[in-house]
Amino acid sequence: MVSPASPATPSNRTRSCERVPLESVSLRSNARTFALRVPDDTMRAVGLLPGDIAVFEHGLPPRPGDIVAALVDGTSVLRVYAVTLGRPMLRTPDGHGAATRADNVVLQGVMTQLLRSRAR
Repeated sequence: MVSPASPATPSNRTRSCERVPLESVSLRSNARTFALRVPDDTMRAVGLLPGDIAVFEHGLPPRPGDIVAALVDGTSVLRVYAVTLGRPMLRTPDGHGAATRADNVVLQGVMTQLLRSRAR
């Protein structure tokens, strides 16, 4: 949506999300839909576990509480979209990591589906 205006650094605990081919999880590929593997436990508080596959739709307007994929310093990360004092923000639900102003990052998409990994 908006490219970075000032540096925004992902939490040191956050690892980059791995892109997953939609065909590998029996979903039809299109230009607006993509999937990312949840890399770590920073999103556990909202039910996303390491190894799960989150499916996103590019171009959907995010609403407060939506899980979004965002490009922060060249790294795809998962965050919760929020609005604080009228400003869009991206937060980690576990409270580890500073909130990032959403207008300082590129929002890649809003999560529409979650595919639970059986391997734990």
